[in-house]
Amino acid sequence: MASAGSDDGSFGDASSGEYDSDEMGFVEEYGTRLRAAAPEQALRDVHAENVMENEEISGLSPSARAFALAPSDVTALTLNEADIEALLSLLARVDAATTSPPSGTTAADRVKSMTAEDLRNLIVIVRSSAAMVPVRKNEKSAAEEKKVENEKLLRSGGWSKGGDDDVDGAATSLATEETTLEYGKRQVDRCVAGAKTILAVRVQQRAASSGESEVTLLWRERMEWCEKVIVWLLVWLLEQKLNEA
Repeated sequence: MASAGSDDGSFGDASSGEYDSDEMGFVEEYGTRLRAAAPEQALRDVHAENVMENEEISGLSPSARAFALAPSDVTALTLNEADIEALLSLLARVDAATTSPPSGTTAADRVKSMTAEDLRNLIVIVRSSAAMVPVRKNEKSAAEEKKVENEKLLRSGGWSKGGDDDVDGAATSLATEETTLEYGKRQVDRCVAGAKTILAVRVQQRAASSGESEVTLLWRERMEWCEKVIVWLLVWLLEQKLNEA
């Protein structure tokens, strides 16, 4: 994976960020410290950890829990389908905890790139189309092969069914799935760009909130956590699902 915020809009490995020898860890490009106290330990995100202190995550798999505690391209690498479902539920809970913003926050502070339900719906569309495109391709190939066999029978004087309708039907079904998948890809690209922009703002706001109350700081950390999760689950979707089709 590429680093968030690179010039070409791609995302990169968080471990390629600036190395801080004093803290024996990494500084992620958005400004959140990802610390690894020892090589065998997972990356850490102290702001994500603050958010997760208020959530029940003991039921998550080790991979999903690692991602929840430090959402990044690194921790997204080992997520599977079950992890995604669990993380979407967690995202919905944290998202719900931000619906009552503390006093002093503005309308701009409350803007979200998308909700957990929006992300879930997009994943369903992409997941379904990514799975069906290979199926439709196989159906079209089978129909074309059957048509060739029928034409051979016809030339040899045997009876055959034309097969044109089957080929046309399979081609139409394939085109429909490919169109849906391309739409999904465009939607994901658009959502990644939007979430990246909002995440950068949320990080800046949280970093500048030292004079605010603990309640406001936690709210800002939650808003930041939600955008991080959205960004990296979208990237997971791009790399794990769209590239499979």
